[in-house]
Amino acid sequence: MLIPNILNVAINLFFIYFAVSLLLSALQEQIISLLALRAKNLKSSIITMLGDGDKDTKLLTDNLYQHPLIKSLNQQGNKWLKRTRNILFIPINLLLNYFNKKSNKKNSITWNSIGPSYLNSEIFSDTLLDLLRKDYGLYFNTYSDGINNIINQLEKELARRDNSQNIQESRSGENPNNNTSKLSKLPDELLKNLYALALQTKNKAAEGNATITEFNNNIANWFDESMERATGVYKRNAFGLSLLLGFMIAIIGNIDTIHMINQLYNDPALNETLSGFAKQQIETIESQCKNELPEVTNDCIKSKFNNLNLNDIRSFPIGWEVQEIETTKNNSSQANKTINFNFFGYNIQAKRQQNSALFTIFGWIITAFALAQGAPFWFDLLNNVLKVKVRSSGQRYDSTTNKQK
Repeated sequence: MLIPNILNVAINLFFIYFAVSLLLSALQEQIISLLALRAKNLKSSIITMLGDGDKDTKLLTDNLYQHPLIKSLNQQGNKWLKRTRNILFIPINLLLNYFNKKSNKKNSITWNSIGPSYLNSEIFSDTLLDLLRKDYGLYFNTYSDGINNIINQLEKELARRDNSQNIQESRSGENPNNNTSKLSKLPDELLKNLYALALQTKNKAAEGNATITEFNNNIANWFDESMERATGVYKRNAFGLSLLLGFMIAIIGNIDTIHMINQLYNDPALNETLSGFAKQQIETIESQCKNELPEVTNDCIKSKFNNLNLNDIRSFPIGWEVQEIETTKNNSSQANKTINFNFFGYNIQAKRQQNSALFTIFGWIITAFALAQGAPFWFDLLNNVLKVKVRSSGQRYDSTTNKQK
């Protein structure tokens, strides 16, 4: 009975993680949407991509976002969401400005200056080239000599900046930055990157007949590569948010992993009953979502799970016990050993026996890390454990229906 009992503990534990992870993901999506975290990350990444976050870089980024091709992508949402954001942005901007001054961050942005959450690489490259031509005086045409014109102009500007630097070093007190060229307003990093991309376009072109279209494509590829790196940063930040929300949910719902394992393992009857309930729920979800396309399976799982009757989930060893204070006076010595507090005339304590508060907090931390893995992870793992349980009982598992035979 040892192996089946352990498998049942795993099934029940993974089912709780799966169910609560759905709640966490829904809450996280609302927070990300409300605070426009994706849009903020995109704009911050573009600022980093174009330069070092100085005044010229921010001005160029603002001009990009005001371009009709990008400005038309910005969706403000309904009036309620916009008003809520405006209210939240006031204290958030104050905090950001404070921490930016402390850390001397140059590529910081205010939360009310954000734009779209996603930007296509072709739209970015078209917008940047159009902006360089109209506002920064980068002349080119669509003929084969267009790339040569760009290279010559960028070379002259780079040479001018090098000469200006040399003069500034040799003649202190003289201001060499008296050039009236519009290209002088471009950030140094962007100028160097554009020059490298232009040379790359020319070198890769057949017989040297490079076109502006190929240069445009190289800018788009450069944008895609930069956004891939930015996506990694965003995922790490999102995982941190998941940990924070997971820990909060674990506290509010008293989802203590250590306590759940102890209770389930020491009560085989309850363990078996709850694992049967979890198995039934998972089979119901899979039977309704098995014909869905892979890209919409997760959405189907969420919607079907929300429609199921989860009243029996109260039987799982989670949550808080609420009692009137008078009934707990005689148990004050035991209450001091556990998480225990008063709330409007009621005594609230964790569902446990002789576990210290330290174990409780550690159990919450384990739960937070588990919930941060996401519902799809636990759904797949739960399916695998169910298959192992069926096979260990000597029965065959039908992979087409996900049921035992």
